[in-house]
Amino acid sequence: EAECFVYFDESRCRGSDMKLLTKAVALVTVEPKMTKDKFLQGCARMRKLRRDGQSLILTGTSEVVGPQTTTKDILAMILANTASMAKKGLLTNFHRGLDFYSFPKEIIDDSSLGAMYGGHICEYTDLSKYLDSTYVKEEDTTGNIQELVEYCKEIDGRMSVSVGRLSEECEQELEHEEEFEEEEELELARENPFTQENWRWSQAFTDPESLFSSYFVKLRDFVRKNLPELSSIKWTDKIFCSPNFCNTIRDSLHGKSIYNM
Repeated sequence: EAECFVYFDESRCRGSDMKLLTKAVALVTVEPKMTKDKFLQGCARMRKLRRDGQSLILTGTSEVVGPQTTTKDILAMILANTASMAKKGLLTNFHRGLDFYSFPKEIIDDSSLGAMYGGHICEYTDLSKYLDSTYVKEEDTTGNIQELVEYCKEIDGRMSVSVGRLSEECEQELEHEEEFEEEEELELARENPFTQENWRWSQAFTDPESLFSSYFVKLRDFVRKNLPELSSIKWTDKIFCSPNFCNTIRDSLHGKSIYNM
C-alpha cells in the first residue's frame, strides 16, 4: 500500500485506513461550503500527520484559493461554514434536547392533518423570545432545560425564526407525488444487419505472416489515411485492424449506419 497512489472521494473519507509512507503528502481539495467535520475526516486519512511525518497541501477552485490565500484563511473559512451550519440546525437541535430531557415523559405524536397543518406559523423577531416562551420553569426540575436555553442563546439568540407544526423538511417528506411516465412507441424502419466478412482463422496459426500482410491493415496506416487528426500519435506497428473494423469506422465517419438499408 505504501507504494500506491491513493484517491479518497468524499464518501470514503470516513473510516478508510491505508498504510502510507511516513513522508507521504496528501492533496486535499477544499470546496467553498466545506465544514470542519468533512475537512478533518479527509485529513485524518493521513494517520502519521505530524511535523516530521506526513503532510498536507490544500487546494481548491478560485472561490477558495487565490494568489494571496494562506492556510489560516482557508481554516477560517471552514470554521465560519461550520458555525453557519450549526446555526441553521439550532432550532432542530433545541427541540431534540427538549425531548431528551423530558424523557420518560410521554410524547404525544398527533399526525392528523388538522394537527399538522391547522395551526398558524408563529413569527419571532429573535430566537431568544421563542426559547423563553417554550421554557416552563416548573417542569425543569434538574435545570437542564434552562441550561439548554442559555446555550442556544449564546450561539445565536438574535436570529429571527418561524415556527410551525411542521418544518419545511418534514413537509417535503410527507409529500407523495406520483409521476406517470407515458411511453411512446415509435415504429422504426426495418434495417438489415451489416454483412461481416469472415477471415481465415486457421491461417493465424499456420501462416500468420502471410495473413497479416495480405488481409489485415496496420492500425497506424489506417489512422493516417482515415483519421489524420490522430496521426500525430505514435501508434505501434504491432496492432492490426480487420476489414470489418475498418468498414465500421469508415461508415461512422461518413455518417452512415453500420446497417445496410
